[in-house]
Formats: sequence, C-alpha cells, structure tokens
Amino acid sequence: EPLGHVDINLVNVINNGRINEKYHLANSKNGVIHIEMRWNLE
Repeated sequence: EPLGHVDINLVNVINNGRINEKYHLANSKNGVIHIEMRWNLE
C-alpha cells in the first residue's frame, strides 16, 4: 500500500558521498521518512 513518495536528488549523494535527511512524504498527511544513504566508488 503506497503511503506517499519523496524525490531525492542523487547528485547531492554523489557529490557529498552520503545523505542523512528526513523527508516529508508527498501525497501524505503527516508522513515522514528518514533516509541515510552512502555512495562509495571502489
């Protein structure tokens, strides 16, 4: 069941090497999601 969606700019993840943010879900009344993502080149 979809609860909403977020748009994450992956350019920020690539340039900074990581992202650790809370996003408000679009199309949701009070939905929030916490995303932690890392970008590694090996």
